[in-house]
Amino acid sequence: QYVGEKKLEQLTLWAYYSKDKTRSTVYEDACDGYDYQKGNYCEKTFTLSAKDNEITIRQHINGKYEPHYNKYDLQLVGLPFEPASVLLDDVEVNTNICKISDTHFEILVPKNFEVLKIVG
Repeated sequence: QYVGEKKLEQLTLWAYYSKDKTRSTVYEDACDGYDYQKGNYCEKTFTLSAKDNEITIRQHINGKYEPHYNKYDLQLVGLPFEPASVLLDDVEVNTNICKISDTHFEILVPKNFEVLKIVG
């Protein structure tokens, strides 16, 4: 974080429904030196897989850097179903999924989740 920058409260991630397995990566570090060489970075790999009535996002975190935000604002685009339940690390959670349009939904999730499954 640089002087005068607004501190992030959440990181917005966009996920697009696809029956093809997809993978994305987010890399973060302090942006102020060479601490990343000592493992002070964070590389997050997201793997998305889907079926007709569910979408699963898995997250693998590598590195020691801890970003300031605590949650993701996950934007789900192109869902062919209406979400009925959400499982976060195999536990059903009572959470609000906000419908933005017919196929665009928003959900807030903790930044350190391992498996997010949304079922229609």
